[in-house]
Amino acid sequence: MEAVEDPKEGDDDFYDVTLSATWSVSSAKLGNGVLQLLDDDETTCWQSDGSTPHVISATFPHRVLVQEVRVLVNHDMDESYTPARVGLWVLSGMDFESVGEIVELDQPKGWVHMQMTPVVGVFSLQVAILANHQNGRDSHVRGIKVLGKSIAEELLSWDSGCLHNNCVYHCLLLSVAKSSGSCREVDCK
Repeated sequence: MEAVEDPKEGDDDFYDVTLSATWSVSSAKLGNGVLQLLDDDETTCWQSDGSTPHVISATFPHRVLVQEVRVLVNHDMDESYTPARVGLWVLSGMDFESVGEIVELDQPKGWVHMQMTPVVGVFSLQVAILANHQNGRDSHVRGIKVLGKSIAEELLSWDSGCLHNNCVYHCLLLSVAKSSGSCREVDCK
């Protein structure tokens, strides 16, 4: 995972599901909250208020297949407010679990891409800022995006030949486990 200047396009089967979630933050300075985090304006930001870790949380109305989480940061503008260590946790079952490694950022400017490999079905996710540059206390995050798709949409996209007996359940398990999007590998008979 690394910081890049421009967000790359995701897999054609995935799209921006950011606004389908309910968002919250662990703390915020007045006028620098969730609305500024989600407004697609690089000149505004969410600013935490307190000591680390700072947490950005998203809860989806149903399980969503998540491919990637992107966080927009800018060291040139934010200096000590810029995240230096970021972690990603997801709730896919009963407990939050870490996904991948803790990302170390060195004066990033642009989108930090946190890939989910394999693609994970989640109900909720958390981006945790564990440390800032120059041991800064509060954090600035200028944007966040989640690429994914609804598991219900995944079921609707399968061949009708798959939708008999208990095959839907097996297709769902196969899709989440292998990110295949198809149940042709499952014996539905």
